[in-house]
Amino acid sequence: MQLPVTVPFHDDETPLSLASRLAIANGYRSLAEFLSCTDVRAAAIRQCEEGAIEQLSTWSGIPKSRLVRHQILGGTGSWRLGDATLTKKMRPGNRHRFCPQCVMDDYSQTAGRPNAAPYVRAYWCVRLVNTCEVHECPLTEVEASKTDASDFSSFVVSNLAQLRKEAESTTNAAGADLARYVIARIRGDLSNIFLDGLESMVAFELCDRLGEVVRRHKAAPQEVLDANNDVTLGFNIASQGPRAIEDFVTSILASTKLSTRDFRTFFGSLRSWLALHRSEPNFGEVAELFQSIAERSFPLGVDEVFIFPTKKRVLHSITTASSQWGLTEKIVRTMLEDAGVIERSDLPHNNVLFDAASANAIFGKQQTGMSIRDIHREWRLPQSQIRALVLNGFLPKVEGSGGRAGSRIVVNREVFEDLKRKIDGDVVAASELTDHVPLREAATNRNGNLEAILQAVVTGELKVVRYGGSYFTNLWVSRSDLARLH
Repeated sequence: MQLPVTVPFHDDETPLSLASRLAIANGYRSLAEFLSCTDVRAAAIRQCEEGAIEQLSTWSGIPKSRLVRHQILGGTGSWRLGDATLTKKMRPGNRHRFCPQCVMDDYSQTAGRPNAAPYVRAYWCVRLVNTCEVHECPLTEVEASKTDASDFSSFVVSNLAQLRKEAESTTNAAGADLARYVIARIRGDLSNIFLDGLESMVAFELCDRLGEVVRRHKAAPQEVLDANNDVTLGFNIASQGPRAIEDFVTSILASTKLSTRDFRTFFGSLRSWLALHRSEPNFGEVAELFQSIAERSFPLGVDEVFIFPTKKRVLHSITTASSQWGLTEKIVRTMLEDAGVIERSDLPHNNVLFDAASANAIFGKQQTGMSIRDIHREWRLPQSQIRALVLNGFLPKVEGSGGRAGSRIVVNREVFEDLKRKIDGDVVAASELTDHVPLREAATNRNGNLEAILQAVVTGELKVVRYGGSYFTNLWVSRSDLARLH
């Protein structure tokens, strides 16, 4: 049977709010007192159980289809409010959450019973929202018992003077855009291209975790950090889409305040949260997004795990290139500066990043090349003579090596092997060396002009013979041929 006094039902109102208002409007002191006369429980109304909603529809004259719009369905790890799925920590708990100005607007603008006019907006029940979407002021939270938390109208009646005072003294607060987005998700409306593509619980949790990163790195002015909760901080970035998220990460990494680039700690709990859920379909898009951002922002090697194993290295640091190519960090840095890949700076080695393909182009060639020391070990010539051959262009160096004093010089191995073939000679017996001198000795005695000696061998002006199994140290030239070069 319909109650003697009914109240209008609002599209954004919760069923339990309507029940509380009906109780006050019909002279009951509380919802508990009203329900004690029935076989309906407050929890059953909150969760929109069939029998309870049917009875509420009868009492109010409101169709069941409208009443169930904002049902709250519980679960072990999540709960639903309308079309939105939310995490456990977003539940309101045993407390009243409301906007004092909305309450007083309801109270003063009603044409019926004012005590039964204020109603609970569904989005007030979501704890990640701290701001009124209409007045853009902070929401008020008041702890309550389990029974009292279900009865908003009785709370308003008992605290009307205090609520009026709070409504007159409220100030503006950040977070109204987040509140409007939460409302849209509860209603099932589309309002954000990127976030709407994610399951609502994932979208809200992403904003919360991303906000932690903002706060962790103090990536906003202190007054902004103080005025916003983590969800709002994250929403302001994530709502702009993937590009804004990556730009945010890049801006922090570019900051001189960041002493090291460690992907294990940079993202805080966001990385561990995504890694935990990476195999779940609802997390696929956002997990892949942050994996790709990390690969473009940190020197992740192949098979190194951020969220997923890295398939291709995009960036190197001085430190990782040093490890991969077996060169000292100083040599790596000097070679890259000489090649114009990086600029000179005072940044630590692990903070200097560059394109991995550029490193492969430089160090890949040098990995197969020969250093001055390598040639010295094979030819047993002073390193100064070998270096002179390279600097004069007789032994071409690998592009990007030896750009300045003290930097590592690498010679193309193919060129070196070709030179070895050209200056090799026929094998002779010891008896045929009476008028010969070792090529190494000849180069040393000729004022160190090794280039002139080798050039004469290559052009055929100076004939070389070989005695013994060793290579360069057992190459000999005729004294008479050598004399004709003077």
